[in-house]
Amino acid sequence: MESFGQFNYLCELNPELNKPLNQHLKELKEKYCALNTEDSHTGPKLSPEYKESFLTLLLDKIDSGVFVMESMKGVEAKKAIIDAFGTFLDEDLTGLKKQLATPKQKAILIGEIGNENTKTFDKYLLHKDNLQLANALKTQFSTEKGKAIRLLIEAMKENNPPVLAIATGEKKAFYEAMLLFFGRDIGKYTGIFDYVIKESDSDVMEAVKTRLNYLLEQLK
Repeated sequence: MESFGQFNYLCELNPELNKPLNQHLKELKEKYCALNTEDSHTGPKLSPEYKESFLTLLLDKIDSGVFVMESMKGVEAKKAIIDAFGTFLDEDLTGLKKQLATPKQKAILIGEIGNENTKTFDKYLLHKDNLQLANALKTQFSTEKGKAIRLLIEAMKENNPPVLAIATGEKKAFYEAMLLFFGRDIGKYTGIFDYVIKESDSDVMEAVKTRLNYLLEQLK
């Protein structure tokens, strides 16, 4: 872990977690090495095609509290850790900071507040790693709203096998769960579910399906 060793002075293992810090760093390094390309002039860089896959893993570890700062707490500490990784990897990770879950979102996702029977976004997904897929969807489709979200929903339902199931009467609850999980404006409920998909949307739909299939391949 020589190349990741410099993080030892900055980050320390959260005592509540079982896995040693170097193991978490090893996982990140292995993922990074598997996805990086090397240019003789610039050195190792994350391949654009697979960059989001690595960043999803990195964000998951930071957001779940794997790393802690000795002198900082909460979201500010996580942002500082993201900056440290950005410097180390020579990558602009500014966008990653915006995806950090708020305390309220995190509490709901792990069932600390609200009705214990509340169905979270990942629970609607038909996948063995449904929470991982949920996080990957959040990262991959980070700006889509309205019609684009409707196309994503239909793409997941039409996938073979389907990766999304919304029962009759669950649309509103699903919308609220997705809105909460994504933590941003995904468009109004009516703008998503009242939209009538047209033949002219076929090209965009194919692009959405391609992006979805990419995520599913990464999670195999």
